[in-house]
Amino acid sequence: MGKEKEKEILRLCGDHFEMIKETVDEMRSSVIAFHERDVDRGRELAEDASNTEKGADDVKRRILDDLGKGMFHPIDRDEILRLVLVADGIASNAKASVAKLAMIPRDTMPDSLTGKLVEMADKLVSTVQTLTEAFSALVDGSKDVFELCQQVENLEEEIDDFRAGLIGDHFLPWCQGANRAGACIILKEAMDNMEKVADQAEDVADVIRSIAILSS
Repeated sequence: MGKEKEKEILRLCGDHFEMIKETVDEMRSSVIAFHERDVDRGRELAEDASNTEKGADDVKRRILDDLGKGMFHPIDRDEILRLVLVADGIASNAKASVAKLAMIPRDTMPDSLTGKLVEMADKLVSTVQTLTEAFSALVDGSKDVFELCQQVENLEEEIDDFRAGLIGDHFLPWCQGANRAGACIILKEAMDNMEKVADQAEDVADVIRSIAILSS
């Protein structure tokens, strides 16, 4: 890939990353509002996350259009394509998680459970922030990229452990006592979406590592 074209496409990828990060930030704010029983505000923020995710989709399409013009080496094109498509899933799952959460009547859920959702959202924001820093390090040619990618992997493992505790200690007891099968299913799907945010962040970190190695 020519150096100037490489810089141009990576700048566009940087815009994509920023919108993904903003979507995850709005997801967290929506979860906090839901926990604080400000349901209307939570739904507004969930809509904000949806709109930002749509903006990220627009940037993704611009990147794909550029990649489709055939001006890149096939290996470079494939790596950037993987980076963009996997990263796009982060925003999609962040948006989906709060859209589903907003469907559940808040007064059916204890504060202890919603508080844990806030903690998980906090961890996801930290993960995506670290991922964004890893991408910036890649663009800058900094060797910090490898350490930052490892941090993303560590955070993903921490979120896996946290989610297991959340399900065992809070989610399952609530489901057993709430007698609301539909709400339980929707919340489980929302938590699955949140977990996928972390999973796909780790996948993106792997792609960033690969690009860093190929560029070295």
